[in-house]
Amino acid sequence: MPNFDSAECVPSPAVLVPQNPSRHLDTRGQRNVGWIVRLDFSGLTKDFRPKPRLFALLIGINDYGHVRPLRGAVPDILSVRTYLEGYLKVPRDQIQILTDQSASRCAIIDAFKGLQDDERIKEGDPILIYFAGHGSEIPDPEDKFEKKMQAIVPQDYCERPGNEILAIPDRTIGALIAKIANKKGDNIVRHFPLTQFDA
Repeated sequence: MPNFDSAECVPSPAVLVPQNPSRHLDTRGQRNVGWIVRLDFSGLTKDFRPKPRLFALLIGINDYGHVRPLRGAVPDILSVRTYLEGYLKVPRDQIQILTDQSASRCAIIDAFKGLQDDERIKEGDPILIYFAGHGSEIPDPEDKFEKKMQAIVPQDYCERPGNEILAIPDRTIGALIAKIANKKGDNIVRHFPLTQFDA
């Protein structure tokens, strides 16, 4: 047991507080001034622990313009944000969220590029990319056997002639993630729980 007879022995932020001598008598009936240790954190700020270095891009789409709507995608990513902020203590400004109309094709691609260019993200920092929404299979124009490739469906997806907005193929997602990895390292987690939609 450490010796607390001297305040010099007590590490910060602990302080020594003398006990009330009138309430502490030794076996001979004499007053014995003892010491108790009290932790004092008043000199520390709330943010004395380093902030988690995790950065996240969360995309959830319920309200599609030209595709049947979903109900669980947006609540899904809001639950993920709650977990990141509440359990992992990730600051909100390190979590980017795109929902419904804000999750257009251009906005999603720009958000990927934003991770690549974010100067706050250092090499090796963990990055979470989470998409909840419709997924699809589309023809692979580079495959002579007409195989299909996976794709995510942005909010503004449209097949109407003259107003076409395409799904984002897995090949494009892979290329965007590769560019992020080239600058920020490959500590990247991608999670895409999709509801299948035949585009």
